[in-house]
Amino acid sequence: MTTGRTYGWVKKYDASGEDALRDGRGRAKAPEELTEVDQQKLAMKKLEHENERLRQLERIQSVIVGRKRSG
Repeated sequence: MTTGRTYGWVKKYDASGEDALRDGRGRAKAPEELTEVDQQKLAMKKLEHENERLRQLERIQSVIVGRKRSG
């Protein structure tokens, strides 16, 4: 560990306390932490995911109906 890194951690701790030293990488933000634009992007992703799921369901149903008609 370098002296510079240790100094950086001490500086963060002095400025913001123990929470400043927590590793927040990969952590999902709570809804109240998102900007309006980020909330809209998240809602759009959810809708796109739901649309894809419905398309897959529709394809499965059409295969099942096709089997019933031919069988």
